[in-house]
Amino acid sequence: MNKPQDIGEQYEYIKECEEEEDGYYWSIETLDGVTIGTVALTDINEHHKLAEIGIVIGDKEYWGKGVATEVIATVIDFAFNKLGVVRVSAETETENIAVSKVLEKVGFIQDGEFLSARVKNEQRVDVKHYGIVNPSK
Repeated sequence: MNKPQDIGEQYEYIKECEEEEDGYYWSIETLDGVTIGTVALTDINEHHKLAEIGIVIGDKEYWGKGVATEVIATVIDFAFNKLGVVRVSAETETENIAVSKVLEKVGFIQDGEFLSARVKNEQRVDVKHYGIVNPSK
């Protein structure tokens, strides 16, 4: 099970993202301006028209409320319609069923699984790989 990140961890991640040069990084905020997570579109390959998406909703109070679905759909729209990306990839740990459901709801299709691909809490975990292709390309 994934644990919520405190705001300090989120700001540290944002700081690291700002140093990256090959992507777009956004904070996810509530309507009253409280930062609850981050989303990034990275590893953008202009020749092949590829990108990767990653999202963290660090405040558990906002899990299961449609925030991730809305944010991912918006970023995918941006990638397809503003950047001309043809395919966006995403990964999630196999245990993270909620993220798998969100990705599938938005239109991603699981196209791979990597066994023992990461270490989490000193244990090897499997990772699912997903992709979505711009239907107009």
